Amino acid sequence: MDWHLQREQRLRRPDDPPFYRTPRLVASDWLNEFWEARPEKADDYRFVYVGVAGTWTPFHADVYRSFSWSANVCGAKRWILLPHGEEEKLRSLSGLPFDVASVLGAESADQALGSKELRAGIRSSDGAVEAGEDAVPLQPRTSADGVRYFDVRQEAGEVMFVPSGWHHQVWNLRDTISINHNWFNASNIHLVCEHLMASLADVRAELAISQDSSDEFLSQCQTLLRATHGMNLAEMTELLCFTINRRLAALAGGETVMGLDGYRYGRGHLVYDVKCASRELRRLLAREEFRRLEDLKRWRTEAERLLEEVEVLDLTVDDTTGNETT
Repeated sequence: MDWHLQREQRLRRPDDPPFYRTPRLVASDWLNEFWEARPEKADDYRFVYVGVAGTWTPFHADVYRSFSWSANVCGAKRWILLPHGEEEKLRSLSGLPFDVASVLGAESADQALGSKELRAGIRSSDGAVEAGEDAVPLQPRTSADGVRYFDVRQEAGEVMFVPSGWHHQVWNLRDTISINHNWFNASNIHLVCEHLMASLADVRAELAISQDSSDEFLSQCQTLLRATHGMNLAEMTELLCFTINRRLAALAGGETVMGLDGYRYGRGHLVYDVKCASRELRRLLAREEFRRLEDLKRWRTEAERLLEEVEVLDLTVDDTTGNETT
């Protein structure tokens, strides 16, 4: 079961303290920052998952090719994860497999490694490395067909991070409750936008029989992109403009940009966000849809205004001190 518990609490009982705080290392989150600033849309990508032992999710990559993290409150999960691109070795005319374990010859959960076997590289809350004499470095396995994959076990109190584009399959080994976020930020926005463009190309290919060069055709593609992908060019442009706007205001001495759950972004973080969001915004504006579709022309005007502001700022980095200056 997917439960938007954080959203429901925010909308129904806004004065109650949150029931958890996002871990600091994953708090830079453009996606949920955007949605939480728009309570009228009542959406987010923060979930509580509840599943009984033996249930599982099929082989997939996360929405928008976002990052994701999953914290087990109780129970245990098994994860099979394929590094980005390895899934193409499994693609057939019918697409990717529904159950990847049988294809990889990894049906048994006994081979999954847990944190007790993988202390190398695992850090405690005070930053110390918890590596024992018997620590085993986490290395990918290789199937008989040459597919590299990781097979790990997640216990209660542990957090799993899934990089952008990594296809995975998850089993509940015991009755399990977990907190989960999908998110993206400056570190993976290029992958998110690339996937958006690839999804748009897929939509246009599906409509190839009726394809023409009319504005109506381009508009219909945006409607179908929103329905199949979850976001279209207008919404991505709106999100990027929102992200840049807030950070430019903070860099100009305005209101501090707050991340999820009260985290504050430092100056260097703001500069990096502006640079990366501006880069992707320029790429979007180069598309013909922004010259021809009325609903995108409005966002083109706003985006060009923001990019002009960025151009006049000196967002250089002092290599000696690491400080960014304007």
